[in-house]
Amino acid sequence: MKYLAASIRLFALLIVNIFALCLVIIFYPITPQKYWMYVVKYWAKTMLFFVGVKIEIIGKFPTDYLQKNCMIVANHISWLDIPVLYALYFVSFVSRAEVQKWPVLNLLVKCSGTIFIDRSKKREILKINKTASERLMNNGAIGFFPEGKTSDGKGVLPFKAPLLQAAIIAKSKILPLVLKYYTRSTTKPAYEITYAGDITLWQTIKSTLLLNGIRVKIIALPQFYATDFTDRHKIAQALHKEISTVYNKGY
Repeated sequence: MKYLAASIRLFALLIVNIFALCLVIIFYPITPQKYWMYVVKYWAKTMLFFVGVKIEIIGKFPTDYLQKNCMIVANHISWLDIPVLYALYFVSFVSRAEVQKWPVLNLLVKCSGTIFIDRSKKREILKINKTASERLMNNGAIGFFPEGKTSDGKGVLPFKAPLLQAAIIAKSKILPLVLKYYTRSTTKPAYEITYAGDITLWQTIKSTLLLNGIRVKIIALPQFYATDFTDRHKIAQALHKEISTVYNKGY
């Protein structure tokens, strides 16, 4: 029975993404961003609905879908992290270059202004920080996973500091979020949704769809300004301490 349900979910996801791809091809070049961002929002919510993801929000969240000059920082566990954050805020992600190879999803994240980085090339950091800080200063929001890659869900990986320099340059507000995934009917962590190690995108999508529903708890931590710290390393240390502490607590 669960394989039938997973097959139905997969078919629904394909339809949703084919429709979204058609919208991107036909309307994206002529649609102002102030309208397009809501297309991204409802695409994300529809994706989560068909995967069976229920969002639970804990803490005080800013309500505006477009956060101005704000870097939204979260731990990174799954391919679901992207639509989960899009459901809350319109952000330009700083994402690893491999995402450009994902079928369909790559076009959808590109149209939201995703900034791709090849972490094997250290010279790209300066260029990415320049691009990200300009976007922040133009009242945009940047989504950032400072672990640099997905974890196995059993803890939070060390944070990388270089891209936090963009928030310092732009004197941005920083909103830390903690993402925790559970199976729908239990308090058991949903490790099936992780996208770490040698797991392929298809494998993690398959194992995710085979679950009978998922709960993602999004915990908002206190906001602060990048200028409250003397350098990006101290920001990274503070963020890691707060996010990992909350992640390791029971919720």
